[in-house]
Formats: sequence, C-alpha cells, structure tokens
Amino acid sequence: MTIILAICAFSVFLPLVRCEEVESIYTSSGLTDGLFWLEKTQQLFFVDTLAHKICTYNANSKKVFSARVGNGLVSFSVPVDNHPDKFVVGSGNDILLVTWDGNSNQENPPMKKLISVDKTIIGNRINYGRADPTSRLWFGTLNNVNGTYGHNLANLYSLDAELNLVTQIPHISFSSGFAWSLDNKKFYFDDSLTFEVAAYDYNIKLGTVGHRDVVLDLKANKIDGLPGRLAIDADDSLFVPLYGGSRVIRVDPHSKKVLRSVKINAARIGACTFGGPSLTTLYVSTIGYGFDNASEKAPPHDKGGSIFAVTGLGVKGLSTIPYKLDEKFLNP
Repeated sequence: MTIILAICAFSVFLPLVRCEEVESIYTSSGLTDGLFWLEKTQQLFFVDTLAHKICTYNANSKKVFSARVGNGLVSFSVPVDNHPDKFVVGSGNDILLVTWDGNSNQENPPMKKLISVDKTIIGNRINYGRADPTSRLWFGTLNNVNGTYGHNLANLYSLDAELNLVTQIPHISFSSGFAWSLDNKKFYFDDSLTFEVAAYDYNIKLGTVGHRDVVLDLKANKIDGLPGRLAIDADDSLFVPLYGGSRVIRVDPHSKKVLRSVKINAARIGACTFGGPSLTTLYVSTIGYGFDNASEKAPPHDKGGSIFAVTGLGVKGLSTIPYKLDEKFLNP
C-alpha cells in the first residue's frame, strides 16, 4: 500500500506555506543505495547491496527490474557515456563493467573486471562512486571486520577513461558521499565517521583536491545521525541524508546553515538523488535491520530498506553525469 505523508513548513522570507509530500515507492527490508536518475528512460537506478543487485524503478509503469551481479556486495552503479546498456559497478573490491538493458530481470549479466583496489587491507571494500563534471569516476572504500568499522584504513580514488587510478584522499574511515559545486571549484565529501561534510578546493582540469574546510559539523550543531550520499541542487545547496537521523537536511555550504529538514519514515537514511521529468523529485533510499546483528529488529513503523519520493520541495536537481570509458575497454 502506498503511503503519502504531507509536511508543511513556513518560510520566514515568503508569506506562503511550503508543503512537501513523502511517498513510499518501493518497499524492501534490505539495503537500498547508490541512487541515480536516467533522464532519457525516466528510470531510477539503485542497488540492493546485500542481494548483489543493480536495479531500476520505472516512474511511469512502477515496475522494478534487477540484474544480479555475482561478485560480492554491490555498492553503486554509474552509466557509461554513449552506451545505454553499460554500467560501471562497485562490487566487493572490484570495479566491473556490466552489460544490462535495465528492463529485464537477469542472473549474472555479462560483466568484466576493470580494476581492483584495497585487496591487501582486511575488511576493505568499495562503498560508493559517481562521476565528476569531466566524467572521471570517483569512488571510495570502507573498512568493516565482523561489524566493526575501522578508522583511517580506507581510501578515496579517481579513475579516468584510460583506467589510470589516482588515490585522492588516503587514510579515511568510511567514504560515503560526494558532490561538486556548480562552479566546479569545490569538491564536497563526507567521511561518515567524522560526522562532518567537508569542502575541498577542486582543480577540474587536473582532477585533484586541495585545502579542506568543514561546511557541516553534525556534532557541533547537535544534529543526530551520520552523513550519507550527497546530492546537490540547482541553487548550489547540498542535500545530506542522515543515517540514524530519520531525515534529509538541505545545507547551504557557503553560509554553513541548515536550510530545511525533510522527515522520512525510516531511521537509517542512506542516499538521495534528484529525478522525475523536471528533476524536482528527491528520491531517498534507506537501510533495514539485522545485517550485522541477526537478532536486531526494526522499530515499529520503521520502513528501513524502502525508497521514498519527496515532492513539493520547490527546488531542482542536476542531471546524472556518466562515466567516460575509452572504447577499447568496452569489448568483452
């Protein structure tokens, strides 16, 4: 059953009431993550991490299709430029090239390994990835041994079209979310276990990061939760999902102020992205219970694992940027 929750907030600047609606569009008890919107097909792509699947949700037909990648935990997928049936996928310690039409259910679709990282560090795996404004792939790792997250053992990488791998930020703990400012001069990144969202100076030509500045300190601002996958809107504001905080907050990274809070009917918020015909719907994925502790149960009415659509925010997002991979690597 679809549940729609309407939430209204008064603006101090406008004499109008702003209302948003939060609708559950996909019900699951697992771990949905890695959201992106493909405008050409009007599909929401996501991963079901624990089921080792990349998935699509068609906003018109409401149908969901998936392809099971039998290579380990799946953390993200990113479309490949000019190849609508190809995606780079983070799975275990590997970056894979997967061929899939997005409109059928498949077991073990055609795939090949492009690179591997962090295999000598026990407990490390790829956790998130997306393409930057020049279509390089950026992705990071985390460390988890038997449910305990290690500190300063993970890394953030970039990968160009020729599969040249660069370590951008070493010795991180939980690479979770990143985005780029509209002027391409800042790289926003959150290492979740620091409870901070940081802005790094960004050189778009070289694809490198520099000076770090904190734009949101959750502990200092007494905000519950850990920061997750970031989204950025057309006004250059960040949307920050809060794992353990039951909400997504909109943050102005320039003033370092929280502009808005969107309540979600799940405590563990993982990712968000803009989609819909006009890129005005904020899709939000969540995380269920019992993965690290089998006896753990979901709190009453918590829809962890499901995906929600938030409308009526009055803001617009940006188009998904594909990864540009040299043609010579596209053949089996």
